Amino acid sequence: MLFLAAGMIVACTAYMSGSLSSFQHGVFTKEAPDKKVCRNQVCREVARSIARSLNRSVDPCKNFYRFVCDGWRRKHPVRRNEVRSSPFSLVGKELDNVIRKALNKVPITNKKQGALEKAAIMYHECLKNYDMSNSTRSMKVLTELLRYLHMPWPAMDTNHTVDLFEIIVQLSLRWSIPSLFSISVIPDPEDTKTNVLVINTMENLEVGFHQLQTNNQTKNDTQDILFMRMVQKIASIMGDNSTNYKSLAENVVMAPIIIASVKHFHFEVLGRSDAWPPKKYQIKHLENLTPQVSTKRWLSVINRYLPGNVQVRDTDEVIVMSPGYLWLVTSLLHQNNTVKMFHDFIGWSIAFLLGPLSSREIREAVSSYGQEVGMDFTDVDKEKLCRKDVEDYLPMPYGAIFVQAYTPDYVKEDAKVVVDHIKLAFAYALRLNTWMDDQTRTRAMAKVQRIVSHVAYPDWIKNKTELDESHADIPDIEGPYIKILMDLKEVYTFRSLSLLRQTNGRDEEFWTFSPATLNAFYEHSTNSITIPAAILNFPFYSYGLPPAMNYGSIGAIIGHEISHAFDTLGSHFDDSGNLRNWWTKETKSNFILKNYCFVLQYNSIYEPHSKRYLNGKQTLSENIADNGGLRQSFHAYRLHVDEHPGGKEENIPLEGLEEFTPDQLFFISSAYKWCADINPKAVKMIMNSDSHSLEEYRCNVAVENMVEFAKAFQCSPNEEMNPGKKCVVW
Repeated sequence: MLFLAAGMIVACTAYMSGSLSSFQHGVFTKEAPDKKVCRNQVCREVARSIARSLNRSVDPCKNFYRFVCDGWRRKHPVRRNEVRSSPFSLVGKELDNVIRKALNKVPITNKKQGALEKAAIMYHECLKNYDMSNSTRSMKVLTELLRYLHMPWPAMDTNHTVDLFEIIVQLSLRWSIPSLFSISVIPDPEDTKTNVLVINTMENLEVGFHQLQTNNQTKNDTQDILFMRMVQKIASIMGDNSTNYKSLAENVVMAPIIIASVKHFHFEVLGRSDAWPPKKYQIKHLENLTPQVSTKRWLSVINRYLPGNVQVRDTDEVIVMSPGYLWLVTSLLHQNNTVKMFHDFIGWSIAFLLGPLSSREIREAVSSYGQEVGMDFTDVDKEKLCRKDVEDYLPMPYGAIFVQAYTPDYVKEDAKVVVDHIKLAFAYALRLNTWMDDQTRTRAMAKVQRIVSHVAYPDWIKNKTELDESHADIPDIEGPYIKILMDLKEVYTFRSLSLLRQTNGRDEEFWTFSPATLNAFYEHSTNSITIPAAILNFPFYSYGLPPAMNYGSIGAIIGHEISHAFDTLGSHFDDSGNLRNWWTKETKSNFILKNYCFVLQYNSIYEPHSKRYLNGKQTLSENIADNGGLRQSFHAYRLHVDEHPGGKEENIPLEGLEEFTPDQLFFISSAYKWCADINPKAVKMIMNSDSHSLEEYRCNVAVENMVEFAKAFQCSPNEEMNPGKKCVVW
């Protein structure tokens, strides 16, 4: 993944010089550019934005990031309550406006709903839900769900024996609601053409905001008290407001602590560990891991909630991600002295997930707690939250609405050419590689050639009939909003479980992500990249720019994702996405040594705001992708130049940037997307949790490792951006 998760980015509301609408693909024609200077509208707007960003008083060979980004950062300072301001966040804000307007334009009739109508109605119902003070209908859906599960939280149903094990399985197999563990269907890591059940752990048991701490500090007693106060408040809203629910709140806090303590004893004190890769077990052998749950019970409970055509037998296999954890949880669930505690905890996990959808009072209780522990949710954009819900639950209709409004067909075709060139560049680099033996090189080249490329959007989403048919199993969208989400969860869970006996394909038309997602992805299990339509916008891509600039921006992003096929994780998967060792021992050793160069290089960088050094091991995979992606994108650009003898198109400068060569514009365009102003108070938190390096080092270290950059800017040997020792893997 190229960027942080969307939740980590707060859109900046500052005005961006040259708004995105100026770069919209439909506002200029495919005219032949001027032979001397590119003067079409997109060239003028891009040149103006970049010229304003440059700090020509900084030597690009001293600090390339500052040379490119100082002006941008001055014009777009981060706001006090934001993590960062970046071109990414500004583009996200502009695209949000595009999709908001498009959603509001979808015609809604009283006829049977098509896929686009379902997306638009869901969006409007979500907004309506946030505008309501309290909805009796919404709360009724939640309380009836809990009662149906024989968990009328916050009370405990004394008329039924509480079967927490079955409740957890039911939540998982019916609505994909995780609790202490989850069961789902995934492609078999060792044979991705087939699917398999997996029992997964819930690593973070502290459901809610209790696990989020300001500046990543250890929780203290005050925060525990504040958290319990929120639990009590929500319990009183859903139950009897004359009860203080103190013991319930204590149980909610204590349940994960007990599990963590026993886990520590099991794994740290006794020295036990889970195998990697995770092991498969026949269902009849699960009882060896879970003495409290027999094979017969596993089968009866799982089959009760699986679709009828995929019932399992005791000889069927299931992946257990953490056998030790599963033993621990199933043991605790069946001890009389912990049943009430875990009943309260599981009920809380459901209430916290669905309660804010049911009651403004519950939302206010959560918001109040957030403010007390230093997280201000008062400015939460309900429209953005609702659009995110639609994108998550109806990704293809949401993407279709965006594509129809904003993405012409020729953009997709142009971007596919860039993808193909970068794949060729990777293959060429592998042929010239001197540290891989022939056997491993052949397998690596096969992996590049077999990468499935999802670019812009799947064609079928532009066909209304196909789009409607693919969503025919989703019932007409009708409030209350909590019911809408539960219906969608149930449909998608059923779809996923129904795949258990089916064979998986690798198809460019089968997408996991929405075309409206502003990011890019590599998926190990399918050996595929996804470059959504949303990211095919300035500053990542602009149709009509000289190729050097698009290869520097979107090309480096595409190269980044392809590089993930060969990073510390991707290198474990073969050309079909199967978890398999395809490396010889000698080449694998060389790969590890090459990677260690990056670890040391990034470890040596001192970050002044946090007063600490970067963690090169934590960010290794993304650093490999940043470096390999930029290098192979440059080689792909040169390949493009070689295919166009004479280089007239490539050598056209941009008005206002005439002093820069095409190669220099390639690197400037690549660096521009990393421009960001980061809240100094957030730097330490980002460094602790993010798998990416900070933007300045994503930019600078990648060019430091490229001789092509030093040549383009005529950097002297051993200047800051041209060190003698360079780290190169791909």
